[in-house]
Amino acid sequence: MMIGFVPTTTTTITRRRQNVSFALLWLLQFQQQVLSASASAVVVLTANNFVDNVQGKAVFIKFFAPWCGHCKSMKGDWEKVAADWEGSETGLVGEVDCTDEEGGGDLLCEEYGVESFPTVMHGDAFSPEVYEDERDYETMSEFAKKHLTQVPCNIHNMNTFCPKDTKTVLQDLMAKSREELEAMEVEIDTELAEAEVKYDEQVELINEQYEQILSEYNAKLTKIRDERHYKWLQMVLAESDEPLNLGDFKDDNDDDDDDDDENDDYESKDEL
Repeated sequence: MMIGFVPTTTTTITRRRQNVSFALLWLLQFQQQVLSASASAVVVLTANNFVDNVQGKAVFIKFFAPWCGHCKSMKGDWEKVAADWEGSETGLVGEVDCTDEEGGGDLLCEEYGVESFPTVMHGDAFSPEVYEDERDYETMSEFAKKHLTQVPCNIHNMNTFCPKDTKTVLQDLMAKSREELEAMEVEIDTELAEAEVKYDEQVELINEQYEQILSEYNAKLTKIRDERHYKWLQMVLAESDEPLNLGDFKDDNDDDDDDDDENDDYESKDEL
């Protein structure tokens, strides 16, 4: 059977061109979607752009390393939070790559005392606090709404954004010499250290009390179980689904079993 040759017509060529055009259009749209999805609202902070980006804003900054598993896990939720605050005049969501030696990210992480990844900080970029809550989108989003809506008070903007009492404290501190400030710092650090020692002592005492209470509790349970024959009670209850038949428990010395009875019957018949 011969298969006839079908000539390529102008209509066929036109349709093929249309199909190719549609395919190219779809591919371009797909590429745009991928690029749009990959574009992140997270502000990448380096040593060169740090001050310009954080100046006059409350910040929410993630210090990370690309190889860090926990950093990778929170990446998507972090980008969603950043998208919520993109273009904000009061808050900034950014990140610092602590392995970035070229951009100075490693120096920023060192300056901020980052020792583990990820470390998230918030507040005034020049005196931030460590964020210690959950790292899912819902929790971080709610946190951002509470802490990124107002420009933080600091030395540089105290006339505009600091409450009157805070402004007075800052002015008093700024009027002191460096020696006086350092002496105050040592005094406060000493008080904090003493408070920590007292806390540790109290925790140790509580642990000792807990161990004693736990030991007495376990001894009491053991005594109750032994005196009330709890083990044997549980054994009997385990068999209580069916009525106990004491006939099922024969004495080991009982040789009068059913087989013997049957043999006796046969012997009696033979004798007859």
